[in-house]
Amino acid sequence: EGGGPGGSPCAAAGMDDARKLLDSLMGSYRNDDRKVVAKKKSKAFLEDHVCKNYLIGFCPKYEQLFASTKRHIGECTKLHSDAMREDFEKHPDHDKLRGGYERALKTYLEELVRNADEWVSRERRNIAEANRVLEEEGPSEVAKIKIKELNDQAAKCLSEAEEAADRGNVESSKALVEMGAEWKRKADELEERALAKRGDDVCQICGSRMESGDVTFAKFQHSQGKVHQGYVKIREWLHDIRKKVKDRDEREERERATRGDRGGRDRSRSRDRGRERRG
Repeated sequence: EGGGPGGSPCAAAGMDDARKLLDSLMGSYRNDDRKVVAKKKSKAFLEDHVCKNYLIGFCPKYEQLFASTKRHIGECTKLHSDAMREDFEKHPDHDKLRGGYERALKTYLEELVRNADEWVSRERRNIAEANRVLEEEGPSEVAKIKIKELNDQAAKCLSEAEEAADRGNVESSKALVEMGAEWKRKADELEERALAKRGDDVCQICGSRMESGDVTFAKFQHSQGKVHQGYVKIREWLHDIRKKVKDRDEREERERATRGDRGGRDRSRSRDRGRERRG
């Protein structure tokens, strides 16, 4: 009955699904000899579905640095395993493999930093354009309407103050003059703000604009933001990994030069021995 040639197709399909589930959990080599399994498991981190960035300590997508923001870079669909990281650290070719993984991560981090630098340039261009329009056309239409309303209120108060003075109502006239002066002050302040050019308050790290208002508080608030913190970490990692790649390249270059010198000396000694034999 069950799994034989005459067995139920549903039962066979169920067994196949169970086999696939076990393979995904324990590996396709789960039925192999124990020594073979141990050897295969120690190299499992080499498989394509394992995140190599995580193995060397930093997968930006896995850490979801920019989740729920405009800068979201997606999610890493690969496997992130501490056990495989340990196998990687113990592997005899660890240093060689790490060099390749670091070089790949360096390329990816450089791409992320380029994106941030493009945000910086774009925001600065936007500010420059806004300032150009302000210089050529003055305040926005909304600001102009509001400024006119405030000035009209000031003029109305002064007109009423004159009428009150003509009637001999000195106290009322004085109050209206003060009220008119307050409306005028508000109009002047609004016009000054409307004509003020936007400063270059773009963050060099992440490319976001600072919030307006108190400068010190704005910088503090910005520095605690998710996007800023994410790019701080990315730039720090990129700085460190560039140094590691550079140091490794220089070390390998010295090793190649040493091997070349040794090979040259060996060939020279071989030629000398050949001449001696001929002599």
